[in-house]
Amino acid sequence: MNISIMSFAHGSRLDVRQCERGPWNSVRKNRTKLIQYPVIKHSPIKWSAVPTRASTSDDHTNIVTTPVTSSKPQPLDSTAKTVEPLDGEAFTRVVLARRTERVFDSTRSIPNGVLEKCLGLAARAPTSFNMQPYVAIVVDSAEKKLELSKAMLGEGNIQQILAAPVSVVFCANNSCMSLLPKVVQMAKEDGAPEAFTSVLPLYVGLFSGGFNFLPKIPIINSIISFFARIIRKVALAIAGIFVPVPPTPAPETWSHKNTTFPATVFMLAATALGLATRAMEGFHPPRLRRALGIPSNYSIPVIVSVGYSVDPPAAGSQRLPPEELFYTNHFGTPFQGVPVY
Repeated sequence: MNISIMSFAHGSRLDVRQCERGPWNSVRKNRTKLIQYPVIKHSPIKWSAVPTRASTSDDHTNIVTTPVTSSKPQPLDSTAKTVEPLDGEAFTRVVLARRTERVFDSTRSIPNGVLEKCLGLAARAPTSFNMQPYVAIVVDSAEKKLELSKAMLGEGNIQQILAAPVSVVFCANNSCMSLLPKVVQMAKEDGAPEAFTSVLPLYVGLFSGGFNFLPKIPIINSIISFFARIIRKVALAIAGIFVPVPPTPAPETWSHKNTTFPATVFMLAATALGLATRAMEGFHPPRLRRALGIPSNYSIPVIVSVGYSVDPPAAGSQRLPPEELFYTNHFGTPFQGVPVY
């Protein structure tokens, strides 16, 4: 296919777990019911340098850091109290190696299996209540890349879309309540207690602002959703005087937030496998929707182009001082000891 949709929300789950299912341990009680949360112990990952193609002395992408693990999921220690540390130095190298690519090599394609692995790892990103309110559209045909480029803003973004072998359009699902039956079923299969799964629809509705009672009648659904959000906001504002209550974001705000997690994991996975990436938000959504057939209940937070760099990696851009970014115990009180990379 020229355009493939990795539907992490609607499709089957990718079997890339490193642990068994069912890691639910009781860790907390409230006044009325027992709430259980998963405690997962991961097996350590050993890293080694694996050549991806014939190497040359000045080629900075010929060696990538690749995890060496067994082909089967590692058994889960259900009695674990903590998560074993993994290879922090390897992860540091991956984070520091990530750059916003300026010029992609249009003559090089991505080998089979590499992009698929990046997407599989992206599917392991966390999302609120495991709702996974997103899909990712992989655009790799010359025809569709041309259509996509016409929706981009700025000559730089246009050229990146045309030069990169692949661009991944991350789409946020703004009506994720339809996913609840599958998510609840997955939670049950993972060993979640009835006390949790029974209130999951309420929690998701409150946090996501998702009130889609009549999805097949868009205008009526929009009106109902509008008034439902107002009622919810007023009710939570009153309740907030007495007890802590969740925030009241618009559905798009919530779904965009959750979509950025897999997009970030995707970019880090691509970096670890020797690829270069560029995240872009400069595009015209209506044209993008028409080009890729994106339904109206999905919005587009970000597009990530991925491929190989033409030039050696440049120095990383500067960041604000840590004391302006990280506080301790109170807003404005700098957290000390944060290293500068």
